[in-house]
Order: sequence, then structure tokens, then C-alpha cells
Amino acid sequence: MIQGMPRRRELIQLAGIDCYTCKRPIEKTVEKMEGVIQIHIHPLTEKALVVYETEKIDLPTIKDAILKTGHKVMDMLDKMPKR
Repeated sequence: MIQGMPRRRELIQLAGIDCYTCKRPIEKTVEKMEGVIQIHIHPLTEKALVVYETEKIDLPTIKDAILKTGHKVMDMLDKMPKR
């Protein structure tokens, strides 16, 4: 990481994440994204804490990646694929 690169910490409200098995695929996907420093999902609160470099990635891109894993982001439910 470049010293002094702007970082941001965000909480993302998820739905349907209630165990380790549910959260791990999201964490693995988001961790691999360039600019993401850390993601941790707490199943009891269904919240994801994401730390990322703002010059490399933005929050909507991270949320879209979560949606692509088939999980729900509460403020983006209208973008969920219909099943």
C-alpha cells in the first residue's frame, strides 16, 4: 500500500447472513478486489465492515460485488436479480 493513500471505513447492512458459511464467500470475493484492505462480516448484526483505499475502489463497486455473490445489500435490494 502506498503511504498516505486515503482510506475509508464503511458499514454495509446485509440480509440473510447468519453463519460463517454464509459470510465466507462474500469475504473471499471482496478481499481479492484491488483497493480493499479488509472486510469482516458479523453474522449476528448482518453488517460488513469494509476498509478500502478510495483512490482504487469505491463503495458501490464493493456492494455490486456482494450482490454478484447472490447475497443482499439492504440499500441495493432493487438491484438484486429476480429469481
